[in-house]
Amino acid sequence: MAKLRAGGLWVWLSVACASCVPARSPWFHSESGATPAKVDLSPVRDRPGPAEYQLAVPGSRARSLEVWMPESGAPKLLVTFLHGAVARQRGKRFGSEGMTRELLRCLVVPALGGYDPLVLAPRSADGEWWEEAETRFVIGLREAAVRRFPSVGRRHVVVGYSNGGIGAWYFARLYPEYFSAAIPIAANDTIAGETPLPVYAIHGTRDEVFPIAGIRASIHSLERKQQNVRLVEKYRGGHYDPCSYAAELEGARAWLAQQGLAAE
Repeated sequence: MAKLRAGGLWVWLSVACASCVPARSPWFHSESGATPAKVDLSPVRDRPGPAEYQLAVPGSRARSLEVWMPESGAPKLLVTFLHGAVARQRGKRFGSEGMTRELLRCLVVPALGGYDPLVLAPRSADGEWWEEAETRFVIGLREAAVRRFPSVGRRHVVVGYSNGGIGAWYFARLYPEYFSAAIPIAANDTIAGETPLPVYAIHGTRDEVFPIAGIRASIHSLERKQQNVRLVEKYRGGHYDPCSYAAELEGARAWLAQQGLAAE
């Protein structure tokens, strides 16, 4: 897989890098051959609310996972949330720990909490979810969650912001068998394309890193091909305030119900 820093930039983490994205998408290879990592979720407790875990993954380093468990302890929806890139700023390296926790608190849980979701938010050193090790961990998490929490049924949604939004498109296109829908937020348009999954794309009209014109053109092209995609635009929304997209993400709840992904 191609290695690339593709944006996914946060106001408190990094500076803009729109020029890092080439004209043609680098995220695809000849086949989507990654296999799920063997992930053990037995350490995850049923206690409601947020928790952080270090998971042992055979053949890999220990991996960090942020989990948000619903009050019921029996989740009705599985949400895999992918964070954006991390970077250096003013001589300091910022990790994904605080970023992931904050986005669950201010964005994902307020927007989708009404669906009793189990939210799994893996952490990555660089937010490059298209790398093989990251791909294997993400789909391995999904497989482990389905075994551990059968109440989610087939309701599996991948959500991501910036680099994570690129990741949501990536999994929807190359690994659709693991998910039921994708919600990419503030993603680069060169990753957008045909997928058997329904896609609910969210983008700000003033995104400084990934201008909305590209994603508009991509979504309109997919609509002409009768793809099940929707673009929701946040008026004057920029790239550097991900928490402000909670209302747009909450709007996806009705859409998820239309896709048959609301709990019975």
